[in-house]
Amino acid sequence: QSSAFALNKDDCRSSSFYIKNINVDFTKRSIIEARSLAEQKARELAFTRLLLRLTLKKNNLPVNSKILQLVDFLKINNEANSNTRYIANFDVCFNRDLVIKFFHKNKLQYAESYKELISVLPIFKGPTGYILWDKNDVWYSLWEKKLNAIDGLVKLKLARGNLSLNRKITSSIIINSDKIMIKDLIAHENTKLVLFVIAEPEIQNNGKKYLKTYTKLFNSDGKLEKSNLINTVTLKTTSSIFKIEKKIFHDEVSNIVNFIEKNWKKDNLIDPNIVNQVDLWIPI
Repeated sequence: QSSAFALNKDDCRSSSFYIKNINVDFTKRSIIEARSLAEQKARELAFTRLLLRLTLKKNNLPVNSKILQLVDFLKINNEANSNTRYIANFDVCFNRDLVIKFFHKNKLQYAESYKELISVLPIFKGPTGYILWDKNDVWYSLWEKKLNAIDGLVKLKLARGNLSLNRKITSSIIINSDKIMIKDLIAHENTKLVLFVIAEPEIQNNGKKYLKTYTKLFNSDGKLEKSNLINTVTLKTTSSIFKIEKKIFHDEVSNIVNFIEKNWKKDNLIDPNIVNQVDLWIPI
């Protein structure tokens, strides 16, 4: 049985329960069968992404007919078909009340509120200093690609800067956390926060080579709110420490995004077990 369909993408009242861009492609004996299976698959894929977005731990829940009933509607972004094949791109809106009831029934910890938009400035320490806003830089290009595919509760966007800022924000600004320049950057990006995501190759006293990744979060006053060391990766390279495998950079970008998402969900977590205990002890 098909869910209701909608043409207005704003119909979904709770955006954290709205999953965008689900691609499906089915070929069956008839277009009716192909379309029906495509709709079902779209719901399944969307539910998997919803769990990743809202819950803290990875859950391998079986997708059954009850779960598929949590969908309010499918929105068709585009579709094409022949007599036997159906191709489509859907957005899927889940019913917030039904999903929350499902989480409580299955004792799943979850969060649903969005973090305010954060501008992200990727910074790589190269052989001649810090590298910013260079599209040929692997660290920058991977962040640009990753931020275009963000699907969590923390909204991140790439800090673009402008000609003036790009000239003024130098290594000394980054090292000294210059409040005035950082404040100007945040104002230009029209956000309240900016996050420096920094990758630094280094050789330690024992002679071993490492890639250190860390973050610095600044508020609209240009003040440092939080600094986090994310990871220290051993480099096996026998040549320059600046020749780093692209996969290592890719993994570290994912690590930082996952770290941000996980901590936001922890800080805003709703635990059905605690709620149930509180309800149990309220005197009548």
